[in-house]
Amino acid sequence: MTDRHAAFAGSAGDRTPALRIFSYLPNPRVAKATIAARLCGITIEVRGAPPREIAGWLWDFDARPLEAADTSAGSVREARTGFAGTLRKTDAFLSAHPFGAVPAAFSPDGKIGVFESNSIARAVVRLAPARAFLVGDALTLADIVFASELALFSADRASRRVLSGAGLTPLYGEELRETYPRALAHFARLCAHEAFAPDLGPYLEKLDARND
Repeated sequence: MTDRHAAFAGSAGDRTPALRIFSYLPNPRVAKATIAARLCGITIEVRGAPPREIAGWLWDFDARPLEAADTSAGSVREARTGFAGTLRKTDAFLSAHPFGAVPAAFSPDGKIGVFESNSIARAVVRLAPARAFLVGDALTLADIVFASELALFSADRASRRVLSGAGLTPLYGEELRETYPRALAHFARLCAHEAFAPDLGPYLEKLDARND
């Protein structure tokens, strides 16, 4: 085990979080890691808030709603990255995450950062004491990534009426289901799986509600 891997190890049995993730929520990209954690028996901690509230958080290993003292701290930088309002990120956050984006994962001590959702999911899986049930004929990491990405891809279901009014065809719809029936059936099975449902269920329900 390398020193980098050692920094994340030691939590599979004692239930201390092996990884902390900060992101806007819900986020199918984070679901890759949380689903993998459930399947592997790994404890991780996820912190965050809805996109409209994330600007009111301190972007840090110890991510939390901003307090008055945080806005004037010398180690906090102002930035903007795709969210409304001014974002406040600590120097430590930017040191661990040079791109300054979320989802952002950290080692338990906050010194090592892992960014990009697939890399975060791989980090979770590598913490498992054994990966035997994630290969061969059993459920694999590929299934997790497939379901999470397709959930994100299906976000245009919430804009069906707008797209229809503009004479456009949604990317995710009956045509896709007719063209790839097995893929969509597999997606439906994964969404109903006990490890997938806690993350993908609320996200897809939210999209359906916006389309009503």
